[in-house]
Amino acid sequence: MSLVDNPYRNRKAVANPALFCGRHGMLFLIAENIRHGQMCAIAGEPLIGKTSLLYYLVHPQGAWSIEEFKDCLGDPDHYLFVLIELGRLPIRNANGLFRYLFDRVLEEAEKLDTKSGETRVHVEPVQTSSDDYETQRLFEHYLKRLERRVIFLFDDFDIVVNELNNDDVVKIILRPMDDEEVEQLIKRPLQQLEREDIRFTPEEITFIKQIAGHHPGMVKEACFHLFEAKFRKNESITLIQIRQILEKDQNVYWLMERLWQRVTQSEKQEGLPLTRCLTAIAQGRAPTDPAALEALHKEGFIDSEAADPWIWGDMCRRFILRKNIETRPNTESSSISKNDLAASAGYELQEPLAPLEDKLFNYLAQNIERTCLRAELHQAIWGDKLPRSRDALEQLIKRLREKIEPHPECPEYLLTVRGQGYLLRVRSKEQQISL
Repeated sequence: MSLVDNPYRNRKAVANPALFCGRHGMLFLIAENIRHGQMCAIAGEPLIGKTSLLYYLVHPQGAWSIEEFKDCLGDPDHYLFVLIELGRLPIRNANGLFRYLFDRVLEEAEKLDTKSGETRVHVEPVQTSSDDYETQRLFEHYLKRLERRVIFLFDDFDIVVNELNNDDVVKIILRPMDDEEVEQLIKRPLQQLEREDIRFTPEEITFIKQIAGHHPGMVKEACFHLFEAKFRKNESITLIQIRQILEKDQNVYWLMERLWQRVTQSEKQEGLPLTRCLTAIAQGRAPTDPAALEALHKEGFIDSEAADPWIWGDMCRRFILRKNIETRPNTESSSISKNDLAASAGYELQEPLAPLEDKLFNYLAQNIERTCLRAELHQAIWGDKLPRSRDALEQLIKRLREKIEPHPECPEYLLTVRGQGYLLRVRSKEQQISL
């Protein structure tokens, strides 16, 4: 196979409308707000796709190519969509903002004039002025003379949104993608390569969804590493090894840290136990604070309307469980010991387990409330070596059950998932026992 560039290498926002996936519901919601003259702010996690959405809105072959979007707003010639990237704002004061807006509108209007071959509004160059009011007055005068309705699409809107009255802005949370959109995000870059020999298998796609959840940034990172190993380096690599690579990936760690920071920041603002509620969900337990659950849903951290509210994937689930241990009061060390992992699962280790039992329990505790595949457990316990017998894993499971189950013959906590593998359940405080 000839060397092929990794289509997931670019972690920047999607500028090509052909590679933009889904978000139709969000586009219609934005169109409705535009039609009613309502300013809105699109919020959400880092790398969730906010900037990509703005690029798609401003591109002539983007949102305007969707008939429903066009039907909602009418003739596109009546609008001038202008992308304002506030991160590039040269001077961060009122005068600098209005001058930047003015320059961007003029630039986009001139593009349309050049394309159509006509000049709609002639504007004399505006001399640099330190007078905020004069700059604002000239800008507003120009907007009134335009025949198009100008729609500003602000990127990095948080730079100015904190200065606005909350009553003036409709806050729209850009939530993680749904399952169909995630599938598009995984498959579409490979389809663009037009190579039938380069495809992810159904098992690999299921793995990506499981480990990365519905977050576009996480999905891209998982796809990037899987593509590198499979098609660039042409390595025979297991999915458990891809998981280990992702655990060490700095981009993934940064993304999860930002998620945790947002939760803790919202917790302070809301005065609700958001981190405790999120940890309970990550552990597979039902949260006990309805107000905290609703706040997490409102901010896009979870989907409380779904059967399983967790939407961030196994990598983030494990990160949250580790954070719960690290931030626990009176913790002497932030390192994750087997006793810490056992405690997070509701078990107290009073005596050492046999070496293989310890490996098995440690791995299951790290992946609490998740089905661990048989092949995954084999890799975690024996690596590339073969166990002594074909039923070694079953025998190991049996021995561990005898130490953690009140009735090993009818297991309640270390469960067999038929045809897949095994799952360790979290114990509540009332159910905790000592090993």
